[in-house]
Order: sequence, then C-alpha cells, then structure tokens
Amino acid sequence: MSNIKKKLIFINSFIYDKVMFEKFNFDNYINNSLIDIEFWRLNFDQVIDKKNFEEKNRLEHEEKELIKQKNIEKFKKIENLSQLIKNLKDIKKGSFIFDITLMSRNPLYIFLYKFYGAKLIFHGLAQFPVISFDFKDINKILEKNIFEIILNIKKFLKYLFKKIINKLLRLKIDIFFYNGVYEKKKVTKNF
Repeated sequence: MSNIKKKLIFINSFIYDKVMFEKFNFDNYINNSLIDIEFWRLNFDQVIDKKNFEEKNRLEHEEKELIKQKNIEKFKKIENLSQLIKNLKDIKKGSFIFDITLMSRNPLYIFLYKFYGAKLIFHGLAQFPVISFDFKDINKILEKNIFEIILNIKKFLKYLFKKIINKLLRLKIDIFFYNGVYEKKKVTKNF
C-alpha cells in the first residue's frame, strides 16, 4: 500500500514571518513527508498607504529570506481575485485549505474554496466571533435615548439577517479545532 501525499495550502493575508512560523509550527508541516505544503499570500486584501510602503518592502524581504531558509518550494504571492481563482482551479479535489485569516474575509472566499473541491480547516481561537443577546439587555437599551434605540434595533435586525443567511447558506467546515475550555464551550454552544 502506497502513501499518497495530501496537499495542504496555508492561505494568509499577512506577511509570513518568524513569529507566525513559530505560532503555527509550520516547520512540523514542512518536515512531514506525507504532506505536500504550499503557502499562498493574498496580497490584494490589504490597503497600504505611502508611509507603510517601506515597512512592507522590508517585511517582504524578510519573508523571502525566511522562505529560502526554510526551503519552502511552493510559495505563491497572489495579487488579485482572478489569480486566486486560477490557483484554486489547479488544485486537486480533496486538498486541504487552512486560511489563517478566514474570519476577516468575505464569505465569498469560503464559497470559492468549497466550489473548487477543497476541504476547509478552521482553527478557532479565543476571538471566535459569537454574538449573544440577553433579555436583560432590553432594560439597558430602553434607558438610552431614541437615537441609540434605533441604532440598537438596526444592529439587532442586521444580526438577525446574518443569522438567517448563515443558516440558509452555511458551508461546512471540514476540520475544526480549538484551544482550551473557553473555546470548547463556545463551539458546543453554537455548532
């Protein structure tokens, strides 16, 4: 029986640096002979002003050096959405995508990953977004002026709309893992 390598693609909007390599223990994945690793950086999600341009160039240079040092063979810098779609078309069905900055993305990205047959990995951290509404909050809302009440009603309707859309269009996350008891309570409460 032969071992077939699984493809794992890390997608990120930030520059890959030493801190990120340590935080996510990328060396462990790179040195695993059963996994074919690719690193993609989406370069079109960030808006860079002129004063941060030099800092961005310095960090990108450090990223290139780190990629050489770690002997990463497959690194792609993706400049626009059409280039992302082209790269997604080239991956085999059943490949795994671990989008590190998934929660800050438009839901379109999740749909694209799933549309092209990728399996999605999500790492739930402490900042996992959970919105809860308690009826005790109604007293606080009623104590405010009319303008704030209207804003709170608008927020609640927006939240309700998002909940309904999420229920109807929910895309399945194939692998979900989390750290600690706090996150476990959130996950079991919401999934």
